[in-house]
Amino acid sequence: MDTDGQHFASDLPSLIGEEEREPGSFVIGARNLQADGMPSKNTFANRFSNFWYKVETLISLQDTQSGYRAYPLSAIGEMRFFTPRYEFEVETAVRLAWRGVRVVNVPIRVLYPADRVSHFRPGPDFFRISVLNTVLVTIALLWYYPVALFRWICGGGLRRWLDVNLFHNQETASRLSGAVALGLGMSVLPIWGGQTAVALFVAHVLRLNKVVVGAFTNLSLPPVIPLIIYMSMLLGGLVVSNPVELSLEDLTRESVEGSVVQYVVGAVMLSPLVALCGGTVAYALIRLFTSRR
Repeated sequence: MDTDGQHFASDLPSLIGEEEREPGSFVIGARNLQADGMPSKNTFANRFSNFWYKVETLISLQDTQSGYRAYPLSAIGEMRFFTPRYEFEVETAVRLAWRGVRVVNVPIRVLYPADRVSHFRPGPDFFRISVLNTVLVTIALLWYYPVALFRWICGGGLRRWLDVNLFHNQETASRLSGAVALGLGMSVLPIWGGQTAVALFVAHVLRLNKVVVGAFTNLSLPPVIPLIIYMSMLLGGLVVSNPVELSLEDLTRESVEGSVVQYVVGAVMLSPLVALCGGTVAYALIRLFTSRR
């Protein structure tokens, strides 16, 4: 508990009760940021910290800066911390969340007496907190996010997500395969940069699954684009006059720019073919998968 007189001992049972309800949790008292007497610099600092805490841990908290806390000693006893001042509050909350410790807020009251003394140095301490958040965000992007995604997939999270979003939301095999077909067809159309936006708009109009449509629109990734262009050129050459015949090795930006009409016509022809083939395969696989559930 901070010793500057802002906290109430009568709120202690709330923190202890939450810790007893789920032992091993990290319980942080949540102040009412809209309460009368809350210094404006405290409000800004807490909102700033809350935002970066969510970026770093994917967890939303109402108050990450409160000094009224119940620490899980079994977890922090084997950890080494690197921050000595106010940024310690951020480091503990983030690193404990990364270790899988449940971090939770409980409401508390707060008092800011007129003669309250604070050792927070707005310039230096805010700078230290900012530097720490920069380091933590970098670690989250390079380590925590990939590890969390791997654990989520291995723990069955992906399968549960697919169950909820694809098979338990009144989606039929025909509508799901239609979403796949729309995404694949749009990925081939020669509207580079706008394929996903157009596909999602059409999905909204047709009330198709936007997640599926968006995922399959991304077929047009760099490794696949040359093959899409080559197939488009072949099909376009069947209908345009004076077609340009190219091998896959001869395919260059200059050669395509010299026969734009042939490419565009071919891409428009290729789009429904890819959609039909992809949708048919998706329908068969969905029916096969759902029949074995």
